[in-house]
Amino acid sequence: MLLLHHQESELSRALLAALPGGATSLDCTGGIPASYAGPTPSAYPSVVVDVPGYTQTVPAYDADGGLTGMTTQTVAAHQEALRMPATWAAVDQYDAYTAARAAASPASSASLAE
Repeated sequence: MLLLHHQESELSRALLAALPGGATSLDCTGGIPASYAGPTPSAYPSVVVDVPGYTQTVPAYDADGGLTGMTTQTVAAHQEALRMPATWAAVDQYDAYTAARAAASPASSASLAE
């Protein structure tokens, strides 16, 4: 986990003060550092988390926008910036949710290669 921190945000200062073990922080008070290559935050603080790949069932549409049925789609592992999490416990809950979703509907390596 990576806390994208901004000194002017009270919430950001609180999250920084309670930074859990294994998490790091990046000071974005002067803007996003050039060395940062993750998802762009929409607000501060944001916490960047790794999201495991998973599959999901989504509607399928034809060229005219008509529903043709349902299809399975693979979502590759990626990072997300969680906007203004109230607490680290909220971040932990999101991590648990994404882990459970990936366990219940894992991304197959064959579908990731397509």
